[in-house]
Amino acid sequence: MKDSKGWDGKLRVERHAVLTNPEALEDPDHSDEDALPVEEIEADEDLLEGVDSDIDDIDLVHSRVTSLKALRLERFTHLEKLCLRQNQIPRMSFPDNLGPTLKDLDLYDNLISHIKGLDQLTNLTSLDLSFNNIKHIKNLSKLVQLTDLYFVQNRIQKIEGLEGLTKLRNLELGANRIRVGEHPRQKRVRLHS
Repeated sequence: MKDSKGWDGKLRVERHAVLTNPEALEDPDHSDEDALPVEEIEADEDLLEGVDSDIDDIDLVHSRVTSLKALRLERFTHLEKLCLRQNQIPRMSFPDNLGPTLKDLDLYDNLISHIKGLDQLTNLTSLDLSFNNIKHIKNLSKLVQLTDLYFVQNRIQKIEGLEGLTKLRNLELGANRIRVGEHPRQKRVRLHS
């Protein structure tokens, strides 16, 4: 099948391609004067450079973030929603000044294995830790404003650590290793994905 210009969607390269700069293979410091300039940004650095510090919503989905510290989140004193879905964040650590303002934290699909570093986020109403490597629900006791909590597709076997979360109304635990019948008295618990 071909498009209107006759192209069938396949890229064809000659069998005997010619390498125009073989010296680059032997010398990693070699630079080609004809090459276009490339702006190099260190991992996680400058991702939020130039962003107004009064912003209330940051969305860094699939941005290859590996360190929260490198984002320098302490600059954002009015932040209410922080979405860091589909990154490579292994651990959580947030500046204290986010505590009074941050309400929605989305860390869906990262590399988090332990729930730590959230104590100061006492005004969170929604927390999404789905698609991580979490085995135990712990260290949430200070998040008393939580109404929505998501742990879909983790390695959780037992529902625990939710005592004191009296405002919790939506707890999603689909695709974990929990046996039916072992759940707290929340109004809605979703165990199926």
